[in-house]
Amino acid sequence: MSASSFDKNRMRKLSFWHLIAIVSLCATAFNQPPALLFPVAVENFAPDPFVEEMIAQVQPGAVYAYAGSLSGEWPAFVEDAPYTITSRATISGLPIQKATQYIYEHLQALGLSPAFHDWSLKGYNGRNVVGTITGTTRPDEIVLLTAHLDDVPAFGKAPGVDDNASGSVGVLLAADILSEYRFERTLRFVFFTGEEEGLLGSNQYAAKVHGEGENIVAVCNLDMISWDNADGPVLRLHTRYGSADDLEIAEVFTNVVSTYTLSLEPVISPDSDSASDHASFWVQGYPAILAIEDDRYDFNPYYHSFNDRLSHLNLAYFGNFVKAAVGTAAHLAYPLGGAAGDYRAQLGPPAAMQWSNPGEIITYSLQLTNTGNLTDTYHLVVSHNNWSTAFSAEVGLVAAGAGIDVSIVVTTPSSALGGAADIAALTVISEGSGAPVDEAEITTVVFWKMLYLPLVLR
Repeated sequence: MSASSFDKNRMRKLSFWHLIAIVSLCATAFNQPPALLFPVAVENFAPDPFVEEMIAQVQPGAVYAYAGSLSGEWPAFVEDAPYTITSRATISGLPIQKATQYIYEHLQALGLSPAFHDWSLKGYNGRNVVGTITGTTRPDEIVLLTAHLDDVPAFGKAPGVDDNASGSVGVLLAADILSEYRFERTLRFVFFTGEEEGLLGSNQYAAKVHGEGENIVAVCNLDMISWDNADGPVLRLHTRYGSADDLEIAEVFTNVVSTYTLSLEPVISPDSDSASDHASFWVQGYPAILAIEDDRYDFNPYYHSFNDRLSHLNLAYFGNFVKAAVGTAAHLAYPLGGAAGDYRAQLGPPAAMQWSNPGEIITYSLQLTNTGNLTDTYHLVVSHNNWSTAFSAEVGLVAAGAGIDVSIVVTTPSSALGGAADIAALTVISEGSGAPVDEAEITTVVFWKMLYLPLVLR
């Protein structure tokens, strides 16, 4: 986080950027993208067994291990070698390069097609890291789970475990777990740099996605989620004053906490606090919240110091905060259920063979059944042997356990000779997994023409 609500240094450091943000918010107030959040009212929030399964996978050992790796308590494994990340300051050079590479390689191992987003602003430059789970039925609606990876002090050792290895761990663990599932909406995991210099990386990223017309329907930004030392496990969800869209995201978070009985006390603060990367999305008119520890009455005294160390965090509170973030991201993206590898389908057996006259049109009818437990879209690929037309066609969205009728049309050439045959291979490709899930063959044979020759008697 750039600074606390009571930090005078923060007010001096960010006052210019806050002013810019306020001016930009005013300028974009009449040109916001259409709100497209939750067709089901949050008051009808219901538990989901798959989300419960996801939340249960957040283990204290993983939270602790990731936090130690990012804060330099022990080496991280980067580019096939151990490397101790002594700092994640934006201007640290090699250390922040290694930290972003560590995140990139982690997302790559999860199959999330990671990418660097390079930015340059106000004399600083850096790179954000982005990984994506593409939505199955509504891929153009995008949910962001974000955190800033960079920290301070700018020089020397900067463990920054609370600010903000903790938020980065939350996003990293969410990527670990959610990558094993599929969702209606696209989920994107974004790690920013340049936050401590005035939200620079997120400023450039939010401007980029807005300029490209991306439909960001919700942003949940995690910044400082591991300190709790007084007055119970309070956390704050900062929204814009009067924003119903921000409030809906915050209410999903609070519903996750209550529905899955997490030991947290979330407080929604509609105060337009713009001290972290969520504010860059507000500037562009996107709905967003900041999820943070109690930055009002239980602020971390080690903030922005060399002593922001792993030994000072509250592991139970930290783990529950990560669980809440995982559940919130999952509910915002609408889970379809089931593990990522559970994509199965079966083609009903077509007729083994059909006979055709030359020039005749033959139709094969068969059924494609989704035998997995995930809604999926299928593509039918037909590879020809003799005269069947080779094509690849989408055969539609099929719910788990349901079937869809498929028709294959074959036109026999008018010049086909009697006895000629065509064997076409049918392959069903799952869009969810990108892999073949079943195969079949259809065979068409041309009738022999009967030739009657006159009998000549001598």
